Amino acid sequence: MISRECIKAIIAGQPADRCGLWLGNPLADTWPRLHGDFGTSTEEELRVKLQDDFRWIWPMFAVKRITRPRQIVIPSHEAILPNVPPANVAALAEAAIEDMERGLRGLRSQRVL
Repeated sequence: MISRECIKAIIAGQPADRCGLWLGNPLADTWPRLHGDFGTSTEEELRVKLQDDFRWIWPMFAVKRITRPRQIVIPSHEAILPNVPPANVAALAEAAIEDMERGLRGLRSQRVL
């Protein structure tokens, strides 16, 4: 069972091959101890080793929508930024999509998704 199937089964009250796990967002000073205890060196390596079923996905730099010419809304705080050149909006959106796709490819390669 991949993570998605496991969590769906748990939520549906059906049998799953293991319990679901969410490591959450440990405090910064906790990471060195976790890495030492589990023999890992990166956050993702630890999450994969523990079979963490969830990942933090931060949309703070993704463009949610263009409200009016030269204004954008950022989903993290819904702040309107006036006078942003259209080329900057396009570059921001492309970078956010590329980052998200790269992250999803990594999760899929680890069979997390």
